[in-house]
Amino acid sequence: AKDMFEEVGYYLGMGLVSAINLLNVEVIALTGGLAGAGALIFDPVRRTIAEYGLEGVKEYVRLTQVELGEDAALLGAAKIAIDGYAG
Repeated sequence: AKDMFEEVGYYLGMGLVSAINLLNVEVIALTGGLAGAGALIFDPVRRTIAEYGLEGVKEYVRLTQVELGEDAALLGAAKIAIDGYAG
């Protein structure tokens, strides 16, 4: 199982590093069951970002677990409904 988390963390990290390099994001917030794996998933993701991220960009990225838990999407949708969708 640990090898599986390493592999998934690597591929997730590669996807995230593409976004980091392209968009220069400062915070990446993960949620759901995968994020609930904690260090098993976060450590390989962080290693991948450190290895493949662009210098001057990767140093400023903060990877975090969403604090709202499983209700994050529901709360986001409620906020959009309350504020009105401006899309």
